[in-house]
Amino acid sequence: MAAGGPKIVGNYPIEQIWMDESKGLRKALISFKFQSTFKANDFSKCCVAITEVNGLKEHHASEYLRAEHRNLDYWITLSNAVTPIDCYVEVFLKRMLIGETSQCAIKTKSGDYITFVIRLIRIEFGGYLYGKTLPDIVALAQHYRENGVKMFKDYPLFAHDYFNKAAKVLISCKPFETLAERESGMTEVDPVKLRELLETILSNISLCLIKQQRYDEAAHVMEFADRPENVPDKQIYRRAIALYHLGKLDDARKTIERINYKDKKECLLLHNNIAEKLKESDQNYRKMIKNMFA
Repeated sequence: MAAGGPKIVGNYPIEQIWMDESKGLRKALISFKFQSTFKANDFSKCCVAITEVNGLKEHHASEYLRAEHRNLDYWITLSNAVTPIDCYVEVFLKRMLIGETSQCAIKTKSGDYITFVIRLIRIEFGGYLYGKTLPDIVALAQHYRENGVKMFKDYPLFAHDYFNKAAKVLISCKPFETLAERESGMTEVDPVKLRELLETILSNISLCLIKQQRYDEAAHVMEFADRPENVPDKQIYRRAIALYHLGKLDDARKTIERINYKDKKECLLLHNNIAEKLKESDQNYRKMIKNMFA
């Protein structure tokens, strides 16, 4: 949200203060020399100068705020951030205009703030998604997924965001089967490979949802795993575990038994848990019937 009225520079209004309280972000305008209304997007490169960095501790991972970069004009390629701080730096950059200097603040988990002054010098435009070729879109989806994989262990919510972006850019190409007809020069398109990549990304998304205990959404994302053939065991397992947590025990059992669950520890454990829950459910049902006719 924007706070405070816009400042008029020349004939252009620019927000003096911008905040996102849900993320603990704040940007306050210091100065602005109007050059263009153009803003960076996910495909842009930004030439910036970052100074007056305060509150950055040793355990705060950041490539963009490293000491050797300070007071220098250097390029940041957006969509390359793999730490929360750098992801937030990219958020600030996408809200800035060329010629703008602002003080930015990021609230940490401890309640402290990392602050810095950033000046946006130039933007190298990378186009829009609708103007990209299919190879570019596939490479972009793979790049987003790779960043998500890098961030998943320590920053699963940020990884989830990258996986969502990867899925969205691939879904923009559907239906895959008719791509060769719709896109000139795409005679070598392999719809099966595109589908497999999308399903791998959807499986990554489901893992994030399971970690957040959003089992209904995870099961929905993995509906494709009910396909009778050509589904990897890992994807069937994630469908089964989501169904298990939803209490759909019969469906979960049927799903996990489609694979050789005995050969994998986590699959065998899930199968045993399902069997135990079904046994418990059956015992409770028998007890209820007995009490009804006692």
